[in-house]
Amino acid sequence: MTTATPSKMIDIRKLRDTLDGKKLRDPRIDVVTFLLFILISTFNTALTEGQGGAIRGQIYARDYLGNYVPVGFANIIAESEFFATTIRTDSNGYYLAYLPAGTYDVTVTLSTVTLDYSQSKTVVVWDGSDTTINFYLEPIVRPAYSPMQVMISIDGLPSYYTVNLRVDDSLVGSIPGGGTLRLEVDDEVRHVISTEQYVEVSDGERFYCQANIWHIDELSYSSSENIKAAHSFQYATQYHLSVSTIHGDAAKKSGWYTKGSSVSLSAPQAIEVSQGAREVFDSWTVLGSTVKDPSTTVALNSPLDVKTEYHREYYLQLISERGQPSGSGWYKEGTTAEIRVDRESALPGFIGALGGMKIFDGWSGEVSSTNNRAFVLMDSPKTVAAKWRDDYSITYIVVISPILIAIALVTVFRKRHTNQT
Repeated sequence: MTTATPSKMIDIRKLRDTLDGKKLRDPRIDVVTFLLFILISTFNTALTEGQGGAIRGQIYARDYLGNYVPVGFANIIAESEFFATTIRTDSNGYYLAYLPAGTYDVTVTLSTVTLDYSQSKTVVVWDGSDTTINFYLEPIVRPAYSPMQVMISIDGLPSYYTVNLRVDDSLVGSIPGGGTLRLEVDDEVRHVISTEQYVEVSDGERFYCQANIWHIDELSYSSSENIKAAHSFQYATQYHLSVSTIHGDAAKKSGWYTKGSSVSLSAPQAIEVSQGAREVFDSWTVLGSTVKDPSTTVALNSPLDVKTEYHREYYLQLISERGQPSGSGWYKEGTTAEIRVDRESALPGFIGALGGMKIFDGWSGEVSSTNNRAFVLMDSPKTVAAKWRDDYSITYIVVISPILIAIALVTVFRKRHTNQT
């Protein structure tokens, strides 16, 4: 970090003192000095690079002989309103840190096997500043040990299972289910007592302690004169629910549940997986039994595996412009669908009134047959269309017959007339 050269620097603190009236009392001189102070401050800022400064120094601590000696690897926390950082000294106690401009609370801490040290100072950092601050640490007087008896018990866990007990993350012993353990802790210190949250029993069964951490300052006083506080860790039996389904969100219900819990499950009735193909719900399988309703509720009184059964269906599309076709619809995979149409159908309008007909002329698509009744194997989506042809034979008969009759009558009439003549 670059700083202004000493020859061009002016002691601004002296100017501040002057402005405060500590050295100059003449008002005219005060005004001139104030203007000079503004000018010099601007000049100093122009010559300074960066937006902060440095703090450096060495850390000393009083040894057991009462002498100050350099100490290494102390922690230094520098904290302002907008910035904070942690520094660590070297092995000789020296430190150096570059900080943004501001006012900092600088705290040095050091812990040894037998003693703790701490000291704080306030440091102002400005652009281009380089401040040396040494710390001289005094040992912190630790409070006298005040023992307290605490009773810890384990409930809800069978006696043939044990859990480990920790005080401030240090293992202090183990307790069987239904058992107790007496502890002696420091009354002046806030302790945390914890135990294992889970006790695994078998695949799908465990014991669970929801509140497995207890802060000893949350005192629950015992009636015994020797026990100042007591606490019980409560365990509950849990079973695992495994939900297996290829459709829907029911699998998200898989997990651990307290014994006796009821869990509602729901599966979609049908899911279209592609054009003309769908999966249709058959049943839930629960403990070897089938439940046909897509929505059901299971009770957790043991580990439980639940799964859904679906079957595949394909759509048969039957196309026919007439003949009352039947057979279109969804069919289970592997089944045979029956399709049929009428053999003939009257043509519309006057031609139909004269006996014009549409005659079934066979199937096209997935079926090749001239029978108006046919069968289709449903192993995929299918489309079948009925073919028709026009038939005017009756129309011809209806139209020509009167003409022939009329010709015959005329012929007979002429013969009779000729014979009479």
